[in-house]
Amino acid sequence: MAHNGEWTGSNIEMPYVDPRKPWLGSGFAFTTPGNGEAIWTQALPIVNGETKGVGGRFVSDAGGTVPAEVAAICLK
Repeated sequence: MAHNGEWTGSNIEMPYVDPRKPWLGSGFAFTTPGNGEAIWTQALPIVNGETKGVGGRFVSDAGGTVPAEVAAICLK
């Protein structure tokens, strides 16, 4: 992806885990290598009663088109 010189923030994505399973943490990945400059700005746990997961967000200078994934990790 080309650099456009303008940093654009992504949406905040929030994957959750089954509340009956132990939550271990979070993970994230840029799924297309070489896609301009991209930086993770948030990977925060969400623990509120039965709700467990993670909120993830990044910024890029590729016009907001950088493919990425955020994951909430738990035991099976």
